[in-house]
This record gives sequence, structure tokens and C-alpha cells, in this order.
Amino acid sequence: MYEYTYQKPYGKRGKTKTETYWSHASFPGPSPTIKKLPVSKDVVKRLKDECKNTKDKGLRLREELMIACFEQSPGRRFEVCELKVEDFINALNSIGSPVLLKMHTAKTREDEADRFVPVPREFINNAMHYIRVIRRPLIRQKLGASKDHGYLFVSHTEATQVAKASLINGLLL
Repeated sequence: MYEYTYQKPYGKRGKTKTETYWSHASFPGPSPTIKKLPVSKDVVKRLKDECKNTKDKGLRLREELMIACFEQSPGRRFEVCELKVEDFINALNSIGSPVLLKMHTAKTREDEADRFVPVPREFINNAMHYIRVIRRPLIRQKLGASKDHGYLFVSHTEATQVAKASLINGLLL
């Protein structure tokens, strides 16, 4: 084990302070032990294949749309959970080649909380199919149309907003 001491500058007037640290071959290096790597194509294919095994059509379409959201947008788990039906309707009605989807940005100040990301029109069409065929009847049956909260992903038991943790946990099960 080795002890290292060095002078570290701080402040405006050339002050220094002495810092000491220990080093040994068994100590972890400065890089994090768990690195966040992109999800491989094989894992995405297995997730999609697993979605096909889901017997409930509504859950299957919701899971497929969740995977598509992570594939087609740069959204984090929280940002995907905050997607609203209104944002997809606005994106569908937009004119132009790059369709822009409004997404809430998680890691920023409140005054810059929204951004517009380009997504394929086919992705928007798939989301609209889920909204019309699965989500809308579910909201009407469980909550009533007047109490619709507007979130894209809803629980199929209570029609409330899907919890942020279940976006990934539902796909991993």
C-alpha cells in the first residue's frame, strides 16, 4: 500500500492545501465499477420476442410501445413515463418530414423543462393505435372520460399513470 501526498491549489490568492490518498493494486480505480453501456441489439430483440408471448393484447401493445419509445426517442425512464396523449396528437397533426414529439426533460431547470425531439411518423402512428384501441376504452371504463389524466402509459388495472419503476420492471419480467 502506498501513501501519496500532494499540494492542491484552491482559492484566489495562490493558497494550497495538502491532500493525502492511499493507493493499492486491490483498490478500485478512478473509473466507476458499473459502467452504463447501451443496450445491445440482442437484448432488444429478446425483449421484443418476450412481448409477443404476452397473452393480453393491451399489455402486449403497451410493452411494445414502451420499447419503441426507448428506441425512437432519447428519453429516460422518467421522461417516457411523463409522455402525454396530447403530445402525440400534436405530433401527428404536425406538418413536415421530421415529426417533433414534445418530451419533458428530467435533468434540467424548470423553465427549460420541455424539448422537442424528432421521431419517425410510423412511431407516432403506432402510439395513436395504442391510444385509440387500448388506452381510450380503458380510461372510459375505469375512470370516465372526464377524469382522464392524459398520460400515455396507464395501468391496466386502475387506469392510473404507470409508475416510473414499472416501465423497466414490466419489460424485465
